[in-house]
Amino acid sequence: MAGMTITEKVLAQASGQDACPTGELVWAKVHSIMTMDYLGKSTFELFDSIGVAEVFDKAHVICVSDHLVPPPTAAFATLLNEWRKAVKAHDIKHFYDLGRQGIAHQIMVEKGHVLPGTISVGTDSHANTYGAVARWATPSA
Repeated sequence: MAGMTITEKVLAQASGQDACPTGELVWAKVHSIMTMDYLGKSTFELFDSIGVAEVFDKAHVICVSDHLVPPPTAAFATLLNEWRKAVKAHDIKHFYDLGRQGIAHQIMVEKGHVLPGTISVGTDSHANTYGAVARWATPSA
């Protein structure tokens, strides 16, 4: 893997290839996915709408309440309750709800949901901060 950038190395490793040159499309194993309160419900609804009944790995989908804590309006409180139902319906193992929450991206690193040399996707524009721990991450929006 000499001569490759860290991104190329992580993508090569996650796709089972010796190299991953810039511009090449690859199928790569995603280690973890994070979604948060205000986009979580719509994320699950999107997958439901295309017929995806199960998440890819219940132990590697992380849901965090961090943007609407506490809920600023009754509408957002209702949204959080609907999201909780979706999280429960999908049997998500790592749910950081009110009282357990913090900043999603900090939780991802501090709780070991992001590991060096792996790939993460998050429904927030700050997911790329996981690069600080030598992992490749991208916002999905």
